[in-house]
Amino acid sequence: MAPSMRDLLLTAVNGVAADVMEDVRLLDSYEDRTEDNLLRIEEGMKIIQDEEDIKNAIEDAGFEAEILTEPCSSGSKPHKIQLWQFTIGGMTCAACVNSVEGILRDLHGVKRAVVALATALGEVEYDSTVISKDDIINAIEDAGFEGSFVQSSEQDKIVLGVTGVFCYELDVQFLEGILINLKGPVSQYSCLFHTSDLSSYTIVTTAKVFVGIDRGEFLTLVASAEASSEHPLGRAIVEYAQSTVSGWLHDVSNFSALPGRGVQCFINGKGVLVGNRKLMTEIRITIPTHVENFVVELEESAETGILVAYDNNLIGVLGVADPLKREAAVVLEGLVKMGVRPIMVTGDNWRTARVVAKEFGIQDVTKEVMPAGKADVIRSFQNDGRTDIAIEAADYVLMRSNLEDVVTAIDISRKTFHRIRLNYVFAMTYNVIAIPVAAGVFFPSLGIILPPWAAGACMALSSVSVVCSSLLLRRYKKPRLTTILQITVE
Repeated sequence: MAPSMRDLLLTAVNGVAADVMEDVRLLDSYEDRTEDNLLRIEEGMKIIQDEEDIKNAIEDAGFEAEILTEPCSSGSKPHKIQLWQFTIGGMTCAACVNSVEGILRDLHGVKRAVVALATALGEVEYDSTVISKDDIINAIEDAGFEGSFVQSSEQDKIVLGVTGVFCYELDVQFLEGILINLKGPVSQYSCLFHTSDLSSYTIVTTAKVFVGIDRGEFLTLVASAEASSEHPLGRAIVEYAQSTVSGWLHDVSNFSALPGRGVQCFINGKGVLVGNRKLMTEIRITIPTHVENFVVELEESAETGILVAYDNNLIGVLGVADPLKREAAVVLEGLVKMGVRPIMVTGDNWRTARVVAKEFGIQDVTKEVMPAGKADVIRSFQNDGRTDIAIEAADYVLMRSNLEDVVTAIDISRKTFHRIRLNYVFAMTYNVIAIPVAAGVFFPSLGIILPPWAAGACMALSSVSVVCSSLLLRRYKKPRLTTILQITVE
């Protein structure tokens, strides 16, 4: 793995340390354009993605750099033990956790595997010379779950030879301060890669402070309040704060999660609220006009505005977005082609819901629904007759977030129900004809009769034929969206 900027070791020799500022900022120039064009940044980041690029950039600044590698004992096979964290989706109970842990521990090269159901995280220690992280993710997905890489504890080092240092301690601290506070191009490239993939993970897009408080302190307050939250928004906010600022979180007391509204707690004896407008209205926190306008702009961009109040004063807003999956629009179009009418039930406000629904072409939208109320909305659809026997008889449980599984689930349910009807018609026709023949009804007129052994064989054949017909479903192949949409791939 390429080294991050936080893993740089400085070795002072001599030279002019002050000249490092402008040259080192060249590495950070890609980040400054993040809000302008993510695609342009991603293309720029591809230029800096390995150790040699960072080494060359440091040498261009007038320093000497050497990339260290860990020596291995002579005559022994080199081992590179890594500790990685993965998100594992689709786990619903302790049995799922035990299943995933068992699968991971059985993989050749895995030393240790621990999975937590509450956080949906798995920590795997393995030998990278034997197995790769892609093999681990594939093993998780083959088991019916969803896996993705979060972070690694691996650390690489770069030793810098600096010339022109006149005061050793001050100059080295000066250089360390520059590099430590600089977000490494390698880590930025990784983040933008996941963002460009439109993953299902919630991301924080912006953080704006409206009062006289330091931005770092603002993020520390929010992260401290959300650290105890199990909501995906809370985890996204904590990760964003940890990647932006450094330092310890504040001690929190009287924490409480308010479903559908946010969280509240006390820090340094003062109340902290992190949530939506409904929470601020309940606590009687005044939302200024300029803050309301900023939140509206976020919502019209399909983002969610998270309001933050401290000591009964609104201090800032976080913009949070759920990147849309790349295949979502195609899957929804395929469902419409199959005669399925998509309905969106969301807890987002009407502006965000309207933007997303318009992008996907969804006509029926139910917005601002509390988590406990979504099941009631679906139940009301069923009571209104907007379902059929196939949907009443079974629930679709998707173990992964791949939206194409929705198309597969509906298609296989329809083929199963079609096979049931076919078996029923065949068995009914077979018995209507065979039973009178076996009973001798046609013997006086046609002279047709079945001996007892033949009648028994025909009865057994009736059951066997139905079972064999049902077993043909084992040859089922999931449909291709290109076929459903009648798309020709050249």
